[in-house]
Amino acid sequence: MDQNQEDVGSSDKVTHAQGRIIYEDLMLDLETLGLKKGCIVLSAALMKFNILNSEEDFYTLAQDSRRTFKITFSMTRQLAEGLLADPNTLQWYFKKGGSLEILQQSAVELTPVNKSISYVEQFMVEVKKAAPGKNVRIWANSPNFDLEIISKLFELSKI
Repeated sequence: MDQNQEDVGSSDKVTHAQGRIIYEDLMLDLETLGLKKGCIVLSAALMKFNILNSEEDFYTLAQDSRRTFKITFSMTRQLAEGLLADPNTLQWYFKKGGSLEILQQSAVELTPVNKSISYVEQFMVEVKKAAPGKNVRIWANSPNFDLEIISKLFELSKI
């Protein structure tokens, strides 16, 4: 076994650096007003974790502000940039009821999209820097959903 790895059960190996777990996995979850690239993104939540660490549970990780990042994007600014809201998704939000809070937050948020997306990039870069020599794995709904949708915000911001 490599001196930088610890056996945490069965064949799982958790990479350590200076006695600390290296978080080489990043979960991305979006709340959107559509199902494809070009739709409005209401919010993004990111959480760093290590899939090989069987001792951590996601609920506990999600409560740790050092490992999580959440941001609300301006609906108004995205509309001005040409992003769209899908009528069926809006209808779903209004029927669901519990999600109206995120709609309200996005409606009053005024931070420019490029500034907001730069905060997402900064969190991702910090995760990468903390895992030197490792490929950080991004976990999301599917490559054609979360990653594809958020890529439009990066394109608009020229990041």
